[in-house]
Amino acid sequence: MANLPVPVTPGFPDVYQLELTDRVKGGAGGTANLQATQLAERDAWLRQELEAGRDDFAGHLAAADPHPQYLTEPDGDAKIAAAVAALVAAAPSTLDTLKELATALGNDPSFATTIANALALKAPLASPVLTGAPTAPTVAQFDSSTGLATTAFVQRALGNFAGDSAVSTSQVLTAAQAGRTITVGGTVTLTLPLSSTVPTGATYQINNAGNGIVTVQAAAGDNLYAIGTATPLTHSLGPGDTITIAYVGGKQWFSWGGVQLGMSSTFGSSLAANGYQRLPSGLIMQWGRATIRAATPNVRVTLPTAFQSQFLWGMAGISGPGVIGNSYTVTGPINESLTAMEFNDYVNGALITGVGTIQFLALGR
Repeated sequence: MANLPVPVTPGFPDVYQLELTDRVKGGAGGTANLQATQLAERDAWLRQELEAGRDDFAGHLAAADPHPQYLTEPDGDAKIAAAVAALVAAAPSTLDTLKELATALGNDPSFATTIANALALKAPLASPVLTGAPTAPTVAQFDSSTGLATTAFVQRALGNFAGDSAVSTSQVLTAAQAGRTITVGGTVTLTLPLSSTVPTGATYQINNAGNGIVTVQAAAGDNLYAIGTATPLTHSLGPGDTITIAYVGGKQWFSWGGVQLGMSSTFGSSLAANGYQRLPSGLIMQWGRATIRAATPNVRVTLPTAFQSQFLWGMAGISGPGVIGNSYTVTGPINESLTAMEFNDYVNGALITGVGTIQFLALGR
């Protein structure tokens, strides 16, 4: 008798092998049924084990924590922590989960395409071609950097004033009023701000819209000049007068406008006893007095200033001892030039015998 070579199963004998010499015997415990009985026992055992395993598997699936050993052992904790840390890396706490990442992307499954389409609408940094009506912030009034200039900045730079300040009391103008018109009413004194408080180019347009006298002066330590004169001065604006004043650097302010015209060489004047006045048309008016010598038929008058191109007209009158109360004649000018004119002087047809004065008026250009 021998046993069949089958795998050993714990708790079961080997499967019996029928021999040629065995008598066939049926029934319970019979030789013919021995193998079937052993195999049936093994089958029953397997069924039992399967049923038991099925129950354990169902409980495993239902358990909240089916593998506690992985979380309780230090080695398992370290591995899990390392794996999580590697996955999260240095992500901020608000972006270290898939849910937070999805929210940050707007839950857009085509996020890459959406961004690519949006970027395609942007102008390039180099040589951009803009359409429509692009806008930009308007830089500060006196900005001289390479920043973009809006139309508002350009219009302001071309002389469109930023607004108007109405003034009726004496005061020191401020840097904030630069670039504005200053409309004044009343007799007041306006002092320009200290040059150290305004940028170069700061400009004030001052208009006397009242009936009083407006005095404009520089702050202590600064100088106010008019174009054409090197002497610091103070301006007095009568009703209707205007003046523009700009800070040109250092401690210097320069002025131009209606009030300044009288200080220009083009419209200059000398308002003395012998003087002249240049008019905007180019006409020059001259006046004065000259002494008449006794028994001198001709009186030569030197003009206060030379005419530039033409002597137009002249006249004279005589006063002095031996003249008043008598009829007199001044003939001429008999000779004239750009710098002088000459007269004949008589009383009752005779030469003046005493010393007198001739008063003259001349026009030219």
